[in-house]
Amino acid sequence: MQGIISRRTFAAGLGAAAITAPAFLRSSRALAAPAKVSFCLPWIPHGGYAFLFAAKKLGFWGNRALEVQVDRGFGSGETCKRVALGQYDYGLADFATMVKLADDGLPLACIGMVAHVSQLGILSLKESDISEPKDLEGKTLGTTAGSADYALWPAFVAATGIDAEKVKINIVGPELRLRLLTEKQIDAIGSVYGSDAPIFLSRGIPYSLMLHAKYGLEMYSNAIITQKERIQKNPEQCQALVDGALEGLKYSFLEPDKTTDIHLDMVKEYENASSDRNFIRYGVLINTATSLAPYLEQTGLGHMEDRLVAATQDKIVKYLGVKAAQAPGDLYTNRFAGKVTLTPAEWKAVRESVKEYAL
Repeated sequence: MQGIISRRTFAAGLGAAAITAPAFLRSSRALAAPAKVSFCLPWIPHGGYAFLFAAKKLGFWGNRALEVQVDRGFGSGETCKRVALGQYDYGLADFATMVKLADDGLPLACIGMVAHVSQLGILSLKESDISEPKDLEGKTLGTTAGSADYALWPAFVAATGIDAEKVKINIVGPELRLRLLTEKQIDAIGSVYGSDAPIFLSRGIPYSLMLHAKYGLEMYSNAIITQKERIQKNPEQCQALVDGALEGLKYSFLEPDKTTDIHLDMVKEYENASSDRNFIRYGVLINTATSLAPYLEQTGLGHMEDRLVAATQDKIVKYLGVKAAQAPGDLYTNRFAGKVTLTPAEWKAVRESVKEYAL
C-alpha cells in the first residue's frame, strides 16, 4: 500500500509532468506494487521464528517491495514438500531434512542459513544426573518414530561410543514426550533445543541438554529454502526475501525483548501459538545462540561453509540413506548471503547476551 500512496501523491503534485518523468523514477522499486509471496514455517510459531515476524512488522520485506504471507507448518519435511510442489514460494526448514529430500529428488536448495548449529540433542531433567552420553546407559530414552533425533540415534551412538544395548528406547507420540519426562516415566527425550528448552526455562524447571553438535555431529539447522528454478528465474526476489529475513534476524539478535513483543502481537491468529512471553523470549535467545558462527563476522549473515554442508550430507547418506547424493554445492548457494552485517561491537554484544545459551 505504501507504493500506491506514493504514486498517487506524486501524480497529484506533478500532474502531467509525471508522464515525462525519467525512466529510473518510473521503474523504481519504491514505486512498484509489492510482489505477494508465501512463506511456510516448519511448525507452529515460537520464539525461534520470531525474526520473520519482525521482518514483516518492521517493513524489512515491505521496503524491498515484498508482501510476505507467513503460515505455520507441520514439520520440516512437509514444508520442504510444499515448497517443492510450488504450494509455497519459500520456507524455513531443517537443512538436514531438506538435504534428504533433495537427494531423493525434490528440486530444493538453501538460499540462506539461519541456525548454524544443529539444535538436535537429548534433554533430561537435571535431577536425573544425565550430563554425559555414558549416563544414558541403564536409562530410558523417549523419542518419536520419524523424528530427526530418532533417525540420527545411530550417529550419536557411533560418535560417543556408548553401549546402545544398555539404553531402552521408548517410542512415544510427540505430544507425550514432555509429559512423560516431567512425570519421570522416562529419563530423557530426543529433543530440538529451540522448541523444548524454552518450556523448561519459562517454568523454572532445571534441565540438562546434550547437543549432537557437541559430540562431533556438526550439521546445519534451520535454513531458508526455495525451488532451484526460482533461484534461476527470479534471483531479485530471492535476494529481497533473504535480505529482509536476515535483517529481521539481525534485529532479533540486537533487540530480543522488542522482537518478543512483535511476535506476540502478530501470532494471535495462529491456532495453538503460545502467548507465554517468557517462552517466546527464551526461544528468541536460543535461536540467536545457535545462529552464531565464527565466520559470519567476515562473511555476513546467511553464509554457509562448504565443509559443513558436506558434513550434513555425509550423515544423511550414512544414516538415512538417499536415492542419489548430490554434490554439496548443488544443495545451497551463497549468492544471496552477506548483505546484512553487524559491526564488531554489535557482534561482541550479541555473543555476550546469549553466552549462557551457547552450549
